Amino acid sequence: MSETTYQVYAWRHAPGHLLTRRQLRARGLRRAGQDPVAEVRWYRGLKVAYLYDVNRALPVRPMTPGRARALAAAMRARRTCPKCGIDRGYCIPRSYGACWPCVGGDDHDQEHDYVGWETPRDVSLREAAWSANSTTDPHRRTA
Repeated sequence: MSETTYQVYAWRHAPGHLLTRRQLRARGLRRAGQDPVAEVRWYRGLKVAYLYDVNRALPVRPMTPGRARALAAAMRARRTCPKCGIDRGYCIPRSYGACWPCVGGDDHDQEHDYVGWETPRDVSLREAAWSANSTTDPHRRTA
């Protein structure tokens, strides 16, 4: 069994044409099946990131309507609790296998799963109260 060896670079010392997968994606490129050509090591050599040649990378394939539907269905499945069947608005933890109320947490309705954020209902109520009571901008400071 042969072990592949790569050129190893220290953090921030790799040439500009060698990029990580995330850096390629940020530029709208994909690695196109190429194997890593080098690696970056940091944190005393414990962390490794593989580098790919930007000259051999290809553009990212465009999102088709079919792929968008499939992605939306997959994300909806991840947000739906298998026990109660409610779309919770967040990905259900695989370690629990169910949403927090079904696991044994606080019993509350779906609207209160958005802890720390305003629900769409809260926003509509606030906007309705503002439009009924005021004709000025609510964010405008008064003297």
